[in-house]
Amino acid sequence: PDQTITLPTNTVTLTGSGNDPDGSIAAYLWTKISGPACTITDPNSDVTTVTGMLQGTYRFELRVTDNNGAYGRDTMQVTVNAAPTNIPPTANAGPDQSITLPTNSVTLNGSGNDPDGSITAYLWIKISGPACTITNPNSASTSVTGMLQGTYRF
Repeated sequence: PDQTITLPTNTVTLTGSGNDPDGSIAAYLWTKISGPACTITDPNSDVTTVTGMLQGTYRFELRVTDNNGAYGRDTMQVTVNAAPTNIPPTANAGPDQSITLPTNSVTLNGSGNDPDGSITAYLWIKISGPACTITNPNSASTSVTGMLQGTYRF
């Protein structure tokens, strides 16, 4: 049967068969009739794998030959769709905060949302303000210590 895959998946298995009412099937041959470049790993088998496929439409033919040299053939199609567009995640740095010295630290509670995947990393960066230390810049929540008088942006 025809197949459809979506990149980054770029491999399919082609499963064919043959029947000879007055003898036996002696050979199989898979051939790419049309489509972008790819590799048929074992073209002489009833079941084979096609690798390295690119976006596009492929047509494959399976030719079966019987023990008397007669043959039959059939075609099938594989459609390779483009990879889905990656929607960028959104970041939320949390609400603005105010402190009064001698308190010189805050906890930043951030979060992220990725509608088509998952958040794999966080990174807190001081954009402006006096010197300070971000204790764990690679965590969604972190502490900022050693703050001085001024306005900070993270």
